[in-house]
Amino acid sequence: MDVVAVLVPWLVGLFVAYWVIRLAVRHGILDADHRRAAHQRDAATGETSAQ
Repeated sequence: MDVVAVLVPWLVGLFVAYWVIRLAVRHGILDADHRRAAHQRDAATGETSAQ
C-alpha cells in the first residue's frame, strides 16, 4: 500500500509535466513558423517589421 501512495502522485506529476512540456513545444513551433512566414513575407515585399 505504501508503494501505491508514493507511485500514484509521482505518475500524476509525470503526466502533467509531459503535457505541459508537449504544449510548450507545440506552441513554440507554431510561433516560430508564424515568425518565419512573416519574415519571408516582409522580405518579399521589402518591408521591415517593427519589433
